[in-house]
This record gives sequence, C-alpha cells and structure tokens, in this order.
Amino acid sequence: MTIRSWPNTRAALAVGAPASDSVGLFGEIAGIFRPDLDSNAVLATAGASWAWAPNLTLDGALQIGLTEDAPDYLLLFGMTWNLG
Repeated sequence: MTIRSWPNTRAALAVGAPASDSVGLFGEIAGIFRPDLDSNAVLATAGASWAWAPNLTLDGALQIGLTEDAPDYLLLFGMTWNLG
C-alpha cells in the first residue's frame, strides 16, 4: 500500500479595516507547508497602509514567524501605484 503525501501547500487568512479615509489596518496568518523539505512555516503579519495620493498607496508591516521553520521576523515595506 502506497501512502501519498500532501503536495506543497500555501494558505492564508487575512482581515483588514479602515482606520480613517486614507489609512487602513490589516492582519494575516499564513502558512507555507513543504512536505518534500519537511518544512512547515507559519507567519503572523500586522500592518498599515496609507493612501498618499489617489493613485499611490504606501504600506508597511511586521511579520513574525510562529514556527521553527519560519523566519524570526521580517519588516515589510511596499508601494502600489495605480497606472489605470
């Protein structure tokens, strides 16, 4: 009898809420499961976004690893520029 292992899997659950007209807050729990590498990384993220202009949003977040296979922490910064 052959037992198949699960394929590599990613899953996430995110929530967000406006804090004002131009500021939003968000949180996420994400997992990256790699049975082929015997790796199970689970991360928690909390951050904020700021609509600096009608077509430009800046965001930043702190991501904390919840399992041994995840990085201890990451600081994330981003920018979204709407060209349309």
